Amino acid sequence: MAKGGYTMVYKAVSGVSGNVANVWTKSGVSNEEQVGALNTNNFFKGHYKNRIVDEWRLYRPKEIVVVLYKAGAEVLRMVFDGHLSNKNSWFSKQRLVFSPYIDLKRSPTNYFGIQGDITREWFINKSYGGCGRDAGWLVFYSPGIVCSWEPKTKFQIKYSRANRVQNWSRGDVGEADVMAVFVD
Repeated sequence: MAKGGYTMVYKAVSGVSGNVANVWTKSGVSNEEQVGALNTNNFFKGHYKNRIVDEWRLYRPKEIVVVLYKAGAEVLRMVFDGHLSNKNSWFSKQRLVFSPYIDLKRSPTNYFGIQGDITREWFINKSYGGCGRDAGWLVFYSPGIVCSWEPKTKFQIKYSRANRVQNWSRGDVGEADVMAVFVD
């Protein structure tokens, strides 16, 4: 993914503890000096953040790409318009340029943000309706919430494997090893 002018600026790893939204939003780098952190697999057991994230206004990314990986292979790609964005505003429905989800742009969402809700981060969700009716497209979960579809002991990236919103309990939902953010 790094070819063509793209630079990895962030990587969250499933199974690694920590508030991944805070890694992005708080000042400071994370594992920037670790070459292994730049791999798109989950062999390096740590989250990664490049200094470009904190210098967003100076770097002025034109395009931001979110990619999910499973066993090192790409399973999901979303592209966002970075023009005049800040390090948090780019991750929004309004800035979404490309997504494999045919319903995301026109569907209502109750969450679309890095901070998400409680321990659900990098959260793109359509609705809550009681645990059995919760539906969305993407989420990085921290353990400990009450719904059966949420992990009880591990940090986990989940996404809709279909081309539309999925019920988190009964839908076609996949688990990714890595979520990476690239900028151009």
